[in-house]
Amino acid sequence: MSAAPLPVMKATDYASDQEILIEVGLFAPERYKMRATTFQLGLVPVGDGANKKWLVDYFMPRWTPQLPSQQ
Repeated sequence: MSAAPLPVMKATDYASDQEILIEVGLFAPERYKMRATTFQLGLVPVGDGANKKWLVDYFMPRWTPQLPSQQ
């Protein structure tokens, strides 16, 4: 099974020197018939100086199920 490349779109919601909160949208090519999903990621710094890295501390899908239509 091979991995399918997924295009990614990003938007920054909040940023400071202690935390970054971004939205990441993942969507597959149409041939896979999968709907796009948006996730919210929280990043925190670990280490300092040249060794500082931003690691994922929070990961949550930003999806709300559709409500049935009332007729």
